[in-house]
Amino acid sequence: MKTKLYLLLGLFAACLLISCNDDEDPIDEAYKLANEAQFAKITADPAYTKITSQSANGHIMYKELVDGNTGERPYFSDKVSVRYTGWYKNDWNREDTYIDGDGNLVRNKVIFDSTADNNGVGNNIPRTFNVGNELIDGFSTALQH
Repeated sequence: MKTKLYLLLGLFAACLLISCNDDEDPIDEAYKLANEAQFAKITADPAYTKITSQSANGHIMYKELVDGNTGERPYFSDKVSVRYTGWYKNDWNREDTYIDGDGNLVRNKVIFDSTADNNGVGNNIPRTFNVGNELIDGFSTALQH
């Protein structure tokens, strides 16, 4: 009985190891390349400004659409209330919305977090964060500038 159990566990472990591979998904690789190309394009555009993060682990690129500098800038240790929308594009070669081959309107932005829709209420209630220890590095850097 023990031999059968060990054989079964060994077979299970072998199947588990065989199913794992280090090859990247071609879709993920294509998205990564398109994303890197878009960032290179933005970096070369003089309308965008580069800011190195406080941690020096990376940088952000931003383009000011409306002057929002109406008060003091928060420090790394401050608490802030912000309204925001976090999104990414499915296809950097397309506009934010476009008509597909079947005549359908396609939204090319995937919103992954936003204050604009709070549990279906629809009002844009700000969220409060500690700048330095609750947020990802890029968002923390953006808020400080």
